[in-house]
Amino acid sequence: RRMQKKFNVFGIEFFNWYGGFLSMVRFATTRLQFDRSLWDEEPVKLGNYTVETGDRIFRCHIPSGEPLTYEKRLASYKELYNFYKDELKDGIMVIHCGTWLFYPEYLERVYSETSNIVDFAKYFEAKDVAYENKLNQTPETMLALNEEVKKLLGGNLL
Repeated sequence: RRMQKKFNVFGIEFFNWYGGFLSMVRFATTRLQFDRSLWDEEPVKLGNYTVETGDRIFRCHIPSGEPLTYEKRLASYKELYNFYKDELKDGIMVIHCGTWLFYPEYLERVYSETSNIVDFAKYFEAKDVAYENKLNQTPETMLALNEEVKKLLGGNLL
């Protein structure tokens, strides 16, 4: 649909994106998409939990096209947890979301306080803000799910 809308032809604009689905490392849930991955950076502390190099994590992608409501996000987290709970260290699910949508100045100045993006971002803990992404020159914020969402799902989610 995106190619049809943008270029008036049928096709795939981001061909390399679909490889993750075909190789079974990327998958879609109710509203979000996730890449099953391992943490490949230095250990990072999230509340009382430390994500160690080599720990299972899930990199989150926010597809365009429909509202990012609280209910659909929560359903996505539950699907993810229920499918991968046997692979999680200490039953903890860590989600990493790197997106320009969470750029701090956008959250403060661009979106309304009732925006679904603002609500989504508040459940994450900023760990690094790259003000200049070398690939496309857009700000990117790296975040990891925080204690509030962990409480929502019965303590098993970071």
